[in-house]
Amino acid sequence: MRRFVVALLLLPVFVLGGWLLSEQLPALLEPQWWWIGANGSGGAPAACEAASSLRLYSGERALFEQPTVSADAAKTAADQFIAEHYASGDAAEAAAPIDYSVPSLFRATLDGERRLVWLYTARIASSHVATLPGTDMPGAAVIVYLDANTGEALQGLSAAGASDAEAMCPFPLRDWAVAAARSTAFMTFAGYVGLLLVLGVFVTGWRLISRRRKNS
Repeated sequence: MRRFVVALLLLPVFVLGGWLLSEQLPALLEPQWWWIGANGSGGAPAACEAASSLRLYSGERALFEQPTVSADAAKTAADQFIAEHYASGDAAEAAAPIDYSVPSLFRATLDGERRLVWLYTARIASSHVATLPGTDMPGAAVIVYLDANTGEALQGLSAAGASDAEAMCPFPLRDWAVAAARSTAFMTFAGYVGLLLVLGVFVTGWRLISRRRKNS
């Protein structure tokens, strides 16, 4: 009987804990800059912007899927896309990557369809979008999404060439913790656990007092 009562009292802890976890887990699993594979010791070019675009496209890591297009082939296709779309006609070499990421595999929603995609970022010396007037942008970066099964370029995004992603977009741990602590799920969970602790102290004290009375 005692075990049944204890189990009954602990059941809401698991229910409330599951509610809290279901609320907070999405924030913890959001794409972060370190999801973008770096080619060297520093972060990948435009890693912050790439992570933001993954959130926009509901990106998820594809750790165990086998794409038709290899990572090397994806890089070659992405570099070609950059040369065609981000270089002026007389200075194609200006769009050659001077720093680039390792192609990373994701599932994302582009053009209204859930796809297996390669994400590749590159920093180029200068850029001039072929279809738009304007001046060159020194140190620009490009984010390219390619279909991992066909090699087709799906999306090209311009971004700043900053590479210090750890300083530019660290995980907001403090903000997340404050938001989690203020959530209804956490307050309910903490309140019930606190109630159990108070109940446990009361029961323990009552037993000690009862034993002393019996011994006396």
